[in-house]
Amino acid sequence: MPHASILIPHYSSLIPTTISSREPRISNPSILTPHPSPLTTHPSLLASDWTERYRPKSLGEIVGNGEAVSELNAWADGWDKGQAKKKCAILMGTPGCGKTSAALALAADRKWTVIELNASDVRSGDRIRHIALTGAVNETFTEDGTFVSTLTGKHKLILMDEADNLYERGGAADSGFLDKGGKRAIVDMIKETRQPIILIVNDYYALTSGSGRELNSLCLQIKFRKVDRRTTIKALHKICIIEGIEAAPEVLEGIADRAEGDLRSAVRDLQTLATGRTKIAADDLKSLGYRDREGNIWEAMRKILKGSSFDEARNSTRNLDETPEGISMWLDENIPLEYKEPEDVERAYNWLSRADIFMGRVFRRQHYALWGYASAVMTGGVALSKSRPYHGFVKYQSPNMANGWIGKMSRSKGMRQVRNGICEKLSEMTHNSKKEARREILPAVKYLFASDWGFSISMTKKLELDDEEVAFLLDEDADSLKVKRIFDEIRSMEKQRAKGEAKAANSGAPEQGAGDMRSSGAQICAILGMAQKPCAGSVPAKQARESSTAARQHVEKQREERQHKERETPKSRKSLGRFAEPEEAKQDEGKAQKSKKEFSQKGLAEF
Repeated sequence: MPHASILIPHYSSLIPTTISSREPRISNPSILTPHPSPLTTHPSLLASDWTERYRPKSLGEIVGNGEAVSELNAWADGWDKGQAKKKCAILMGTPGCGKTSAALALAADRKWTVIELNASDVRSGDRIRHIALTGAVNETFTEDGTFVSTLTGKHKLILMDEADNLYERGGAADSGFLDKGGKRAIVDMIKETRQPIILIVNDYYALTSGSGRELNSLCLQIKFRKVDRRTTIKALHKICIIEGIEAAPEVLEGIADRAEGDLRSAVRDLQTLATGRTKIAADDLKSLGYRDREGNIWEAMRKILKGSSFDEARNSTRNLDETPEGISMWLDENIPLEYKEPEDVERAYNWLSRADIFMGRVFRRQHYALWGYASAVMTGGVALSKSRPYHGFVKYQSPNMANGWIGKMSRSKGMRQVRNGICEKLSEMTHNSKKEARREILPAVKYLFASDWGFSISMTKKLELDDEEVAFLLDEDADSLKVKRIFDEIRSMEKQRAKGEAKAANSGAPEQGAGDMRSSGAQICAILGMAQKPCAGSVPAKQARESSTAARQHVEKQREERQHKERETPKSRKSLGRFAEPEEAKQDEGKAQKSKKEFSQKGLAEF
């Protein structure tokens, strides 16, 4: 008997996953005969997300969008027969219309393995090439170790959700915030792939603008439409029967009207009303309020932070299609901007902290009823934390802005990537691990970079550092004057070196000092008092590591010794003056050269 289940749109997981790794779903949701309430027999059922529990396992279970499902099936048939006209399909439509669920159901029907990238992934060009392109051009094994060849039709589905969130490279202010090269990497992946690819977007234009323009000709476009009101009501009614919930017809109609074609939101609203109940009356709809899908978060912030009414503050967020976690981040960003009294700020963050505890219990215990308490505490509690009204205009800030929490975290992530890149280069140069390079070598190198001009120029050249890496070592912006001066100096040195090499080639004389320099890795290890590790296959050398603090002290001591010698040498020469015997002057000059040579062997003079 064919399944008669319903489509529940995809609720994106936070990690890349495959079909086989997802939670088990109801084996046959088409069995809709009444049964005792699961709320009394199985209280834990409400602890899971209904949008996941009722996700379809097959395209045949999907309701609505029959034309889109047929197009998707025909495209997949082409892949199975080796006659695919388009390597990639773009599923476009509003949130909650079933795009991701259809893609996953398609893979389940055809037993395709899924490589899924979602909003938690780093969507830079390098990341896409590393994960998606690798999967798109290689064969695969199943979880039990069985080899699966594309020659037998067992493909892998490369699924990229929210692909319209890939943007072009930003300017200098947000170069660490936006994805870099993501669209270009997608285009390259589609051209090279041997596996089917599905891109899921809400805004088709955002994906195909700029460097994504080529996707128009490379991909098959499949349009998903909103789920109509009648279909939504039927889907909600089936869920109520399965869950043993008695809901009045006007309740389901009200939920459907409020959802405006978003079946995912409708199911979530039904679960909210059903939490702790076996019967839902029409009056219970008032607790949901009306979801203004174009709700103004800025106005909600004004009502919470300027107002003094608990009910007004609590109701201000009910008109928003925003999660409690998102509202919490908005409040966290704007409380210090609005509240001026330290005691008010303390009380506001105390309520925000309590709300965070409730939200933590929601995720740990899957008890979604606590979401309501969290929302009430964070909105009404923050509103009543004021000891006096605050007047005057305050420019509120989004946590997504460059100076907001998300922006700061994104920049911090970018800084960590730059740091890791430097450590990788240092580890290769010194034959130490990346961990040792980060803990022991990087602090001393960063200290020397800021204090020794010659060292910074030489290391920039030897490690082939870019402007962001140099800026990290100097604690400067990438476009700062110090960073520019270093690269200007390197270019000048390269020109002089080229002239010297040309002159030496013409005269036939060898280049001066070409063979006297020790390896850069050995020099850095000498600075730190560490033994350079041998390459693979050689006998390990005894390690003599020092902490990064001791390394800095060691470097500073050697700098002081050098400065002392430089002060003493001119003095001795001046005391001899023109009355000094030529032999004595020659000996003094020899001592100075010897001192300089010894210092060079310690690893600093070269820099």
